[in-house]
Amino acid sequence: MYKTKDLLDLGHTRAAALFEGKEYPWEALAGISDHILKLGASLPRDEFDSPQEGVWIAKDA
Repeated sequence: MYKTKDLLDLGHTRAAALFEGKEYPWEALAGISDHILKLGASLPRDEFDSPQEGVWIAKDA
C-alpha cells in the first residue's frame, strides 16, 4: 500500500498540514475543502489575485 511518506515530500508544499498525521494520502480528502479555504485566505496578496471568493491565482501563473 502506498503511504504518504513514500509518495510526498511535505517539505516542499503549502499543503503539508493537510497530510500531517495521515498514513495514506487519500485520508486527506475529507479535509481538503476546508484546508483550501484556510490556505487561500493566508496567501500573500502581493503574490496572488483573488478574482472571486474561494479562488486564488498566482500572479506569475
